Amino acid sequence: MQQAVSSQAYGVELTAGRTKINAHTGEQSVLATISSPTKTAYTKAQEAAVNEQPVKATVRLADLKTGKA
Repeated sequence: MQQAVSSQAYGVELTAGRTKINAHTGEQSVLATISSPTKTAYTKAQEAAVNEQPVKATVRLADLKTGKA
């Protein structure tokens, strides 16, 4: 997690981070609040990709139907 944060792999800023250990499995996870980008800014930045996904799915289904896949 420290490497992801230092390299800005996800492009977000986190606050109030803490680790939690699952009582049943012993697995460790990280809980934090995303402080940046805001929900509005993130939504706007992802809008083009979201709108493109149905088109890509339709093309893939058409390819499967026609045997091109």
